[in-house]
Amino acid sequence: MRELPHTHSCFVCGEANPLGLKLRFESDGQIVRTRFTPCPDHMGFKDVIHGGLLATVLDEIMVWFARCKPGASPLRGNDGAVSPVCQTS
Repeated sequence: MRELPHTHSCFVCGEANPLGLKLRFESDGQIVRTRFTPCPDHMGFKDVIHGGLLATVLDEIMVWFARCKPGASPLRGNDGAVSPVCQTS
């Protein structure tokens, strides 16, 4: 896996954005991944991660996937399954 570049002011990956998530993304050319551990400030309703925040992280992953693997669809998994995104305690 190689770390993907980032923009310093980006909300998702920027180191210089004081309100940002500061995520790092990596890819092997087949997948793109990151680790995101939400904190209480990321909640919408009690114990529920805000959907807009999850959509933002997913958007970043899909953009990088499309750049790393031209012609591929970031919306379809290998097995077609959709996995839920949940907060674990």
